[in-house]
Amino acid sequence: GYTAFDPRPTVAEIAQIRSSLRELLKSDVDPLSYAYLFVAQTRPLGSFTTTPRWRSILLQVGPSEPWSASLRLSVAQQLARRWIGGSLVVSEHQANGWWFNEGVSRYVAMLDLAHIGLLTPDEVRDAVAGELSVLATSPHRTLDNARLAELAPKDEVARATLMARGALYALYEAAILRTKSKGQHSLADVLRVLIAQAEGLKQPDAPLSMWLGAVGKNDPDAEKTFDALITHGGPIVLPADALGPCFRASTGEYTAFDPGFDLEATRASPDSKVSGVRPDGPAAKGGLRDGDVVETMQSRDGDGNVPVKLVVQRAGAKVTLSYLPRGPHGRGQVWSRLKLPDDRCGEPP
Repeated sequence: GYTAFDPRPTVAEIAQIRSSLRELLKSDVDPLSYAYLFVAQTRPLGSFTTTPRWRSILLQVGPSEPWSASLRLSVAQQLARRWIGGSLVVSEHQANGWWFNEGVSRYVAMLDLAHIGLLTPDEVRDAVAGELSVLATSPHRTLDNARLAELAPKDEVARATLMARGALYALYEAAILRTKSKGQHSLADVLRVLIAQAEGLKQPDAPLSMWLGAVGKNDPDAEKTFDALITHGGPIVLPADALGPCFRASTGEYTAFDPGFDLEATRASPDSKVSGVRPDGPAAKGGLRDGDVVETMQSRDGDGNVPVKLVVQRAGAKVTLSYLPRGPHGRGQVWSRLKLPDDRCGEPP
């Protein structure tokens, strides 16, 4: 089907991102040729998936989905996985490497897009806020890394929690390295050194001790920080300068997006029958029932403050429903924009 954006300039932009990632990480390995598969489906605005395949990336989007900052970041993350979780894997145990493969690749994608001007400072802030929101509202936020890794293969919330934890840890450590070295060293420098070693030896697996040793050259608390934030899943509070001079940190409320029913199963149903309505969830309170047949649905995936609007068939009659898809609440760090122009925001985080 057709997408709201023209795939031709989009693919040209993706090629630019691939080249800039290779330059950012100083990789000697030429990226493989890729195919980009764009598939338009019936999806709420903001609901999309980017799935890596062998030498290709599959993008599943709604027909009205724009080529937005969040979609661009998701694609860039899949490209970054060529190196982060590909050329280089950091973990004592393969199953416990989600924080690196999913989280650090997210950070690298954000860093690269900001560096080449494809994410504005506000869009970087919004991406970070998304990860902070996941940690603030996740029921798994206090679980340690090993337990989260056990849940991740079958639990989407556990996977999202691991990615958010890894991305925010990387952002935290990047700010610490920048401060400790007076701007002379960065987390990207650490990744470049380890990737060069892995590619030279043709051995992607690097022990955690190697990672901590490389980070610890400019951060004497690197091991303690990793143990607190990743191993034991402690709360992550980013340094005050983590996002640069244009943003100020405070504490605020986050609300998770929760449609209140199994959106994926309903979408996959050949007759569009609603399934998985939770008795205590927002959809049930809004009047939705299992077995309703969806005719139309409007929502903004990830935003609990935009109402879900549904027209369903029930017992031969049309029923119109509307409710706020608000899930668990939690408090966390929030970032507000100061009145400074973008060119005063400094280097990417």
